[in-house]
Amino acid sequence: MKLLKVLTLGVTTAIIASTATAKVESKLPIPVVVGAEVGTMGLGVNAGWIVNEHATLKGGFTGLKFSGDRDFEIQDGNKANANVDFKLANPYFGVQVRPMQNGLTVTSGLMAVKKTPLQVTATPKKDASVKVEIEDKDYTLATQESKLDLDLSVKKTAAPYLTVGYHSADNKKLGFFGEIGAVYVKGFEPKARLAGSLKAENGMTFDENSAEFKDLETKLNKELKKEYEDNAKSYDKFYPMIKVGVEYKF
Repeated sequence: MKLLKVLTLGVTTAIIASTATAKVESKLPIPVVVGAEVGTMGLGVNAGWIVNEHATLKGGFTGLKFSGDRDFEIQDGNKANANVDFKLANPYFGVQVRPMQNGLTVTSGLMAVKKTPLQVTATPKKDASVKVEIEDKDYTLATQESKLDLDLSVKKTAAPYLTVGYHSADNKKLGFFGEIGAVYVKGFEPKARLAGSLKAENGMTFDENSAEFKDLETKLNKELKKEYEDNAKSYDKFYPMIKVGVEYKF
């Protein structure tokens, strides 16, 4: 994170210096650029204002969605076949610098990450049960109508990013670009919801309307929260940010 801050500061300083010294005439006389992109953050569009031959202010939006059944680790060492729904909807804004006044670019900025990008729903099947561990005791969803919903929300929706890339540097209106870098996401917070009924190891069943059921749900959330807090560093990650696209200068 310190490295990202240093790089961001350096990029900002370069922009201020270049703005002060650049001439009105530049290699990029057309001040506005729009583009379309595809990459690890999904499909998107972007637009920018070419400040001078050194810097462009850039903003955009990317989105990605997929869902399907797959094995998902609900708790540490406890997997279940579940429907995983993953969505990204990320507006972003940054400053793109051409440090050598050619196609090489360095871009730094902030991305607004979707608050709850991952939602998981686990239900029992004939050949696969769904188990949760609460206070070192195992409980299973008792009926096929029962389910476990798990939402994973990011701790901070503002995520800094940094990329290095190539953008067409000539005066042609239509060009292409590619960037590679990373976006830093500050961990996740889990929220579980149980529905239906739970069956304990001793055979006792707790219905969702019972006080015992609600108490077990509360305890499950406390344990999930502690598990994620204990492993906080493993959830604070730099995620790859790779994209290619086309752009048109007006």
